[in-house]
Amino acid sequence: MEIRFNFKEAEQRWLEIWRKAGLGEPSDGAGEPFVMVIPPPNITGSLHMGHALDNILPDCLIRFYLTQNRSSLRVPGTDHAGIATQYVVEKNLKTQGIDRNSLTRQEFETVLRDWAEKTKTNILEQMVNMGCLMDFSRTRFTMDEMCSRAVRHAFKALFDRGLIYQGDRLISWCTRCRSALSDLELEHQTQKGKLYCIRYPLRDGSGFITVATTRPETMLGDSAVAVNPGDERYKGKEGQVLTLPLMNRDIKIVADYRVESGFGTGAVKVTPGHDPLDWAIGQDHGLSIYRVVGEDGTITAAGGQYAGLKVEQARKKVVEDLKAQGFLDKEEPYQHNVAVCYRCAQVVEPLISKQWFLNMEPLKKLAIEAYEKRGEPKFFPEHWGGIYFEWLKGLRDWCLSRQIIWGHRIPVWHCAKGCPAAAAVETPDRCPTCGGTDLVQDPDVLDTWFSSGLWPMSVFGWPEATPDFKRFYPTTLMVTGYDITYLWVARMIMMGLYFSERVPFRQVYLHGLIRDAQGRKMSKTLGNVINPQDIQNEYGTDALRYALLAGAQPGRDIYMAKDAFVGAKNFVTKIWNAGRFIKVEWEKPGSELASGPPHPSDDWMVSEAATVASEAARELQALDPAAALRRIYDSFWGHFCDWYLEIVKIRRSLNSNRGPLKLLTEIYGHYLKMIGPFMPFVSHEIAHELKNLHGWDLLARESWPSSAPLDEHRREASRHWWHFFSGVVTEIRVLRSDLNIAPGEELAFHLEGSKNGVFSETDYLLVESMTRAKRAPEALPGTRIRRPVLEGHIELVVYMSRDWDGRKEAGKLTASAKELDQAIERLEALLEKSDFASKAPPDVVQKERERLSGLKNRRGKIADYLQQLGA
Repeated sequence: MEIRFNFKEAEQRWLEIWRKAGLGEPSDGAGEPFVMVIPPPNITGSLHMGHALDNILPDCLIRFYLTQNRSSLRVPGTDHAGIATQYVVEKNLKTQGIDRNSLTRQEFETVLRDWAEKTKTNILEQMVNMGCLMDFSRTRFTMDEMCSRAVRHAFKALFDRGLIYQGDRLISWCTRCRSALSDLELEHQTQKGKLYCIRYPLRDGSGFITVATTRPETMLGDSAVAVNPGDERYKGKEGQVLTLPLMNRDIKIVADYRVESGFGTGAVKVTPGHDPLDWAIGQDHGLSIYRVVGEDGTITAAGGQYAGLKVEQARKKVVEDLKAQGFLDKEEPYQHNVAVCYRCAQVVEPLISKQWFLNMEPLKKLAIEAYEKRGEPKFFPEHWGGIYFEWLKGLRDWCLSRQIIWGHRIPVWHCAKGCPAAAAVETPDRCPTCGGTDLVQDPDVLDTWFSSGLWPMSVFGWPEATPDFKRFYPTTLMVTGYDITYLWVARMIMMGLYFSERVPFRQVYLHGLIRDAQGRKMSKTLGNVINPQDIQNEYGTDALRYALLAGAQPGRDIYMAKDAFVGAKNFVTKIWNAGRFIKVEWEKPGSELASGPPHPSDDWMVSEAATVASEAARELQALDPAAALRRIYDSFWGHFCDWYLEIVKIRRSLNSNRGPLKLLTEIYGHYLKMIGPFMPFVSHEIAHELKNLHGWDLLARESWPSSAPLDEHRREASRHWWHFFSGVVTEIRVLRSDLNIAPGEELAFHLEGSKNGVFSETDYLLVESMTRAKRAPEALPGTRIRRPVLEGHIELVVYMSRDWDGRKEAGKLTASAKELDQAIERLEALLEKSDFASKAPPDVVQKERERLSGLKNRRGKIADYLQQLGA
């Protein structure tokens, strides 16, 4: 067994072993299977850290249920990601000197499909390399034939029931992507701009109304000025006529309660063709609609002399002309939220456009009812269920159409004779109305999230009642980021309920975003991106898995720094070194001999390992792998390695290499089984090295550890021994540190008290070896420190060497006490501040309270030292 774990060599070998063993394939076992479908990554490039978490966290659960002998399935796949992929491919073409517009639709589709095939392969390979167990024979792509058929079927069903319709409505438009966007595809950025106050003169020459706007160029499409009817400043103005500056068009003053009197002057321009609120006001007041910004981001002919100018150019020119003609009252700096395209970050233009829409009322009604009456699905964290529920109530119709090439072509055909448009699953030969053959398919494609919304059903062959659909749908659990709850999770739930009358998954685990150590979103601009492949190459996949799983808590962001991977790799090394020690010990002559005399540490460690296995299993079943991993980590490192392994080493040295090696190996095997779902590579490699000792064929197929419980008397006796023994050793070690006694400097100790008899001769030898302190058969002269152990029933007395300078150390302790007093005072003042306790996150407040408690304990111990030293 090598001194160090060669993760690069081991990982490739175990990936092949698992593949051949078919670990990702569901078994034919009885009972309800544990089923998940992955959030299909966009085929825009390589997987990032968020994707890594999306895959590693569910894989941990899949591997756990494999140890429970429960049939498990996780279906892999990728998403075509319409706008996002087309944007990336266009940028890639540009680097090659190719303008996308120089290609025909068919040529561009070929380029996109080539990109998709190459990227899909790369993404799936990355998933495999992360150690993810999935059934790759069931791999799906949102644009493969099975998924495409599901999309066409769903669209036609909704179309035929009158839920999908086409109409002219105000939508969000990206002038860069040249496509409509749904409300959920918008991001909002805080940008610095200007607030312009413009005078709109009354037609009768009696004065003017001043309005405030951040977009003066859109005034070219104004239909009215609106004021709040409760605003005393404009009492009696309703119905009066204004002259629109620059356009010389009559517009009227309307009263509407939706106007915020506190914004600007309290009077706002109404541009129904370019603002959602203005659209609503315009509909209610019967206002004319002028479309002055076109789909290419230039001013249209409706903008008069400004036609053809880009929006930014028009804004500058309009402001200049307003100034020149005396209409600009003032302009001032202004910071406001601006909607941008979620992919290319272009400022979005609200404009009137003919699009396909889905009436969401029947779908959201089903989702509201499922959650309100049956609590389906169950959300982790729970409060996200309430957020999802409230969001559903305000859901508006979904703009389905996108004016791009890449995606599912809308399955609607238009007849040359003007017959009603018809939807079809297969390409029709004739018009269903007139029988004509001159049909043209709609040029638009569907929003990517339409096909993604069908994902849990389409991967199993829906709308057909396939064996897979019958067995695996609905799925058990969906794991994804909270940031796509509305974009994806909600739509899957609505689609599932509408088409199958069941929620597509019983539980939803929403993890947080992965940020850098300062809490910033990772981006190339900031240079803080951590590439999972780089981490795998430098630290190993187990370290990547550990760091992500240890930080994952439902709904909470993960602050990630490279230090986390260093710590994770150290844990891998700890696991490896423990296994290597065991193997080396077994290779020594006579290792198969009797294990030596029994000792309470054996019962204590058996009980501890069994308790950890039970608690970790409970945490995993409760969808809290981070808590399970913390429990395993603390027990393995803190109890098994730091204590039991060291005790066994000493016992073997005291008994001519006779010690509980078989039991040590058995307990270590229990930990390997628990570590396996989290860190499969190192655990499998060591299990293979120790195969002759355990007799395991493949660790992943071994059952979760269980032990015959110790009887109550033995368990309590071992626990009592552990508290006493660890208390003595820890007190001596701490005292060495607190009083600056070098490891090699002499110390002596003895125990006083009514329950002293619980310590055996072996225990005293163990304490001597683990603390480098000698047992004193009786009280000794000189400086001594007394410390209570075993809840005060026994006193540990430690004697200093003659060379130890008590006065010098007392001076140091006095100085430390002063520093602690100051720190305690500062922290108490902070915690007493009402604004800190009420505004700071609860976990931060709790940490500060725990820190205060620790400081006070330390201060109390120093006071005790000083008192005993007579200082």
